[in-house]
Amino acid sequence: MSDRTQSLSSINSSPMSSQLTENTITTSLKSYLKDLLKSRIFLGRYLERRLVNECVGYRDIVLLSAAETELKRDLHEAHEKLCTTGGTSFVSFIGDFTLGLLREISIFVNNSTPLVLGFLDFISKIVGGFYILMAMMFKPSRPVHIPNKRDIVVPNKHGGYNYYNDNSNSLNLD
Repeated sequence: MSDRTQSLSSINSSPMSSQLTENTITTSLKSYLKDLLKSRIFLGRYLERRLVNECVGYRDIVLLSAAETELKRDLHEAHEKLCTTGGTSFVSFIGDFTLGLLREISIFVNNSTPLVLGFLDFISKIVGGFYILMAMMFKPSRPVHIPNKRDIVVPNKHGGYNYYNDNSNSLNLD
């Protein structure tokens, strides 16, 4: 009985479980459960043979006698140990998967940054070119004369303006 509690405490100890890999935990658990349940003689009644799945095959179903309290306790202990190990394995798998996923996303972002920046530069050149094209389309065909402060502006009969400059005595028609 003391060997069983000692091996149980060695499986549950956190420093040892953090140092062991998943395979060594599984093999130590299997050996513990074999030592716990091997060569046990018990009273029971055979009920049926069931197909568990196609890979495993058939299993015998036996109803234990009410007098087999020690075996029931050991089976219950083995069942709990298997469930907690499965839960620990699942949490460990999720943690490893998350860390691996974050690492791969980091590598992807690092490698795809130049591509994204090049694409944004290409799009900005397209949008800028479109704005220049629109400005060229709506640009007036004749340059607008900005009168000088010294110019004399006189409306003409065609709807335009005549500009006279005192310095040059020339006539500018718009």
